[in-house]
Amino acid sequence: MKLLSQKRHAIDFLFPVTVFFVFTISALTVILLAARIYQSTADDSQRNYTSGTALSYITEKLHQNDLEDSIFLDELDGTQAVVLRQETEDAFYLTYLYVWDGQLRELYIKEGTPLSPSAGKSILPIKEFSAEETENRVITFHCTDTSGETASAVYTIRSVSR
Repeated sequence: MKLLSQKRHAIDFLFPVTVFFVFTISALTVILLAARIYQSTADDSQRNYTSGTALSYITEKLHQNDLEDSIFLDELDGTQAVVLRQETEDAFYLTYLYVWDGQLRELYIKEGTPLSPSAGKSILPIKEFSAEETENRVITFHCTDTSGETASAVYTIRSVSR
């Protein structure tokens, strides 16, 4: 019995090579798209982190200190500040939240102590910060981070004034 000899055709070589190249190009396209989406998400997250975190920090401090007559806006050496007043057994203490020298800062001092804005503890890098209080005890905050992204938050003072 004679073995049948197989003839080699060009398609026998071209088909697997073509399938391999199509698969390779498809895989590279998916990887490049995924990398672009990841980079975009990471950039957005970084942009939102600073200003959003600063406002979250401030509003959480307000929640913790929302007692009668304990939250008000003031100026600290020409810089707008949110002030939290706390009473202890022997004295009153003030916590100032403000932006100085490109940083969100927190300064905790005994009431009546001389103030220096540079003495506050740096929290986050922030470019600009503003707060305004309306008649109905609502404070609106605007915060701009170093990349120029601005975020806003609204806080309603819930405690009752005297």
